[in-house]
Amino acid sequence: MEPIEPSFPQYIGRCVYCGRADVRLTDEHVVPYAWNGTWVLQKATCDEHQLLTSRIENEVLKNAWGAARATLGVRTRHRKDRHGSYPVKLERSGAILTPQVEVRDHPGPLVMPEFAAPGKTPASSPIAGMPVTEFPMLYRPAKLRAVGVTHSADAAWVRFPDPKVFALFLAKIAHTFAVGCYGIDMNLGTPLLQALLVEDASIFRYVGNDSSLGIHTDPAGDHSVVIAGTLEERFAFVRLFPGTEAPEYVVRLDSPAAG
Repeated sequence: MEPIEPSFPQYIGRCVYCGRADVRLTDEHVVPYAWNGTWVLQKATCDEHQLLTSRIENEVLKNAWGAARATLGVRTRHRKDRHGSYPVKLERSGAILTPQVEVRDHPGPLVMPEFAAPGKTPASSPIAGMPVTEFPMLYRPAKLRAVGVTHSADAAWVRFPDPKVFALFLAKIAHTFAVGCYGIDMNLGTPLLQALLVEDASIFRYVGNDSSLGIHTDPAGDHSVVIAGTLEERFAFVRLFPGTEAPEYVVRLDSPAAG
């Protein structure tokens, strides 16, 4: 299968999650607007499923990565939620401190779960019952050292996205990009979409990291999604952090049984 370069914005006129056209529809960003995404499916999400995707995106982009987005200057629709300072969780002699640190001095930690291959269980995991293998982190080391010295800290704690919600976040990106490539009818009712809609751990059958499949996205480019494979066995490869050593994620667009 040759990679498809879909054009955006793209008018859909139906909800890409339930297929309805007889309800109010809003635009859907493939990569969220709040992560500088520019690929738009127009009139593509009903109110019910807009609430679902907003809940998923808020956990990742606001709750876990809010400080990182501020330090990176990533855009926001809700400027009242963009603060001039964010807490840093520190430990000193067994006590927990949470000083507020201005954005210019904040370490801006951006932590992302890395997983076993889709459907696989790692030999060990830092979180029991989750197929998480490690937590790569991007941050500003000099800023973190300075905050630690200022508060005589022994250690720093960082917030990471809930791994299941982060997997749902990646699945949403892959699903909407696939709609842009192949249309809505081919992607409604897929096992990936069903796992996304029920929001449970079955999502790990479809989302993970698998270096054995090779690297498909450009580490130096912008946010990148590439679909590769065959019509029977399709994978979406997702990279969200251009110009870094952040992991490339893989999302199965087919049924695992097909492989």
